[in-house]
Amino acid sequence: MTIEGNKDEADKCIDIAQNAFSAGNVEKAEKFLLKAERLYPSTRAKELLTNVRAAAASGKVPKRSPPSTPSTEELRRRKTPSHQPPQREYTQEQLDAVKRIKTKCKDFYEILGVSKEATDSDIKKAYKKLALQLHPDKNHAPGAAEAFKAIGNAAAILTDPEKRKQYDLRGDEPAHGHHQQQYYARGFESDLTAEELFNMFFGATGQYYANSEHRTRTSSNQRRNNQFVVNLNMFTAIIQIISNVFLEVVLVLLLCPKNILGFFISLLKIIFIVVKAIFFLYMLLFRALSRRL
Repeated sequence: MTIEGNKDEADKCIDIAQNAFSAGNVEKAEKFLLKAERLYPSTRAKELLTNVRAAAASGKVPKRSPPSTPSTEELRRRKTPSHQPPQREYTQEQLDAVKRIKTKCKDFYEILGVSKEATDSDIKKAYKKLALQLHPDKNHAPGAAEAFKAIGNAAAILTDPEKRKQYDLRGDEPAHGHHQQQYYARGFESDLTAEELFNMFFGATGQYYANSEHRTRTSSNQRRNNQFVVNLNMFTAIIQIISNVFLEVVLVLLLCPKNILGFFISLLKIIFIVVKAIFFLYMLLFRALSRRL
């Protein structure tokens, strides 16, 4: 992984640590800050790590806010729905993808569809492809949420060199009668949620699809604005050419000698002015068409 890639991963770890510390989870905050220091040492990580350890030592850790208990009145107001919500549609391909992970995969490598010799880049590429296919917002097949969590857990373990090494060492241990979909984890679980992993791979905002659509709209608006400016400039240039021709013809007529020879000379000048104007108009239109093509 490049230095810039390490820096991006370290920044994401620091963001996760800040959220964990705000929620009162000191252990998780310290763990991700140490990981950020290993990836890309920075002053930001050191300062936050110092604050986390100081808070833990003094006992001044932000308390986790317990979920509010609904009042009796609120419980009384809640009614059991008279009918079940409509089933959300999904394709057979989406259902097959979920079934493959839940019933046919024996280890993390099979979940992601990569070999045991796969590189870090191969694993990330495989995760991104499956994540877009299995994300619960897109795949509504039964078990999609569990499958999405499974691929995230697999990617988190296999992209961590130390955890991957330990996972591979336990690969030959017997299953001891565990169900297949429970055994492939071999006791290895990621410290992040499925959504946190998704955000790490696709950007901190987690708005992969929305950002893509926003970029498309912005690019389209920019193209329309540029085309308007080009059309305005071309119209201004045409008006200027016509006004120049008119002024030159008027000057020729005013300075024309009052004889036949002077009349023919003035006529030739006017013809030259008109031909020159037509040439400039042709070049202007040719340039505008070339830009469009």
